[in-house]
Amino acid sequence: MTTVVRRATLSTTEVAALCEPRTVLVAENAGAVEETEHARIHTFSLDKGPFRSYERTIVVNDRGDGTAAVEQQVSFTLAAPYFGKLFLVPVRYEMAKL
Repeated sequence: MTTVVRRATLSTTEVAALCEPRTVLVAENAGAVEETEHARIHTFSLDKGPFRSYERTIVVNDRGDGTAAVEQQVSFTLAAPYFGKLFLVPVRYEMAKL
């Protein structure tokens, strides 16, 4: 399994776009949004795509100034058994996008 983690400070508009299900390379199912005292946690699972397993988690910490600290973690296993390593770098690049 490959895991990609990205952290950034984004505007509320950018956070709203990030928390929508993806449709490029993978079609995601939106899971529940968990609210904690300091953060919102969004989870997404695989609907369709070239993966055996896939999960994306976004943790959003509102900073109170119109921005939020965001951490996105994407864990996946490609479904291509023998030649999957050829696609790992470009897929990893796409999955890391915020």
